[in-house]
Amino acid sequence: MAKKMNGWKSVFLGSDGHAGHYAGLCPPPWHFKPKGSRPMIAALQRELWGFFTHEIKQYKRFDAALWVGDMIDGKGQASGSTELITADRHGQCEIAEAVCRAVPTDVHRIVRGTGYHTGKEEDFEDVLARNLGAQISDQAWVEINGLVFNLKHHLGGTSTPYGDGTPIRKDMLWGDIWAEMEAQPRANVTVRGHTHRCLIVDAVGPRNTPKYGVTMPALQAAHTKYGARRCSGIVHFGFIVAEIPPKGECIIWKKHILTVQATKPKVERL
Repeated sequence: MAKKMNGWKSVFLGSDGHAGHYAGLCPPPWHFKPKGSRPMIAALQRELWGFFTHEIKQYKRFDAALWVGDMIDGKGQASGSTELITADRHGQCEIAEAVCRAVPTDVHRIVRGTGYHTGKEEDFEDVLARNLGAQISDQAWVEINGLVFNLKHHLGGTSTPYGDGTPIRKDMLWGDIWAEMEAQPRANVTVRGHTHRCLIVDAVGPRNTPKYGVTMPALQAAHTKYGARRCSGIVHFGFIVAEIPPKGECIIWKKHILTVQATKPKVERL
């Protein structure tokens, strides 16, 4: 409460919930039964939700929640919908809404995710935003205590473990070029989702102003067919909290990351 009285702002940042996918974050009403046909998925769902709610309880209230896209998983065409709790995107929006409402705040701001997940013809995340009473757009520039956050979902990836910083630094630089052309607002904080990998770049802006680049962890675990068969990179499950002082001279970042155990592979002995 002292920070609130002194003008500090506490901001929740979440991304890539992929509601409707069985490895996406979802509340108990949508959990599989522990003794049902998918006990591993049931254990995974409970582990993810338990971690999420436990970590959220550390904060009494947030001044805002910023959601960085891919809040639903979509039809799952690439795997014939076999990884879904439900393929109904309205039902997925219901799950995503329950996730969002578990974050204690009156202010939700959403940017849209990728068309494969959220609708190529329609933007189903707009349904989520309408149900939450939240503003939604493809990108956003949000000012908090004097610092401008630029939010967008998509970011290029890398196949090298030492190259994680390059895509976000590139977007930070492109943002500065857009601002130099007076075509976009200048951002202090560039936030991107999509990669499911947490990284925070702490740089320096003009006249020693704060300059950050953030790639978001996902609110979906790594237990997907595509990830298991095609991908090598690490996946971070979790969320980030930004604590911002009244004059916006810095940001205190709090990363909440879970090392998932329910689907951890075991060594086979032949």
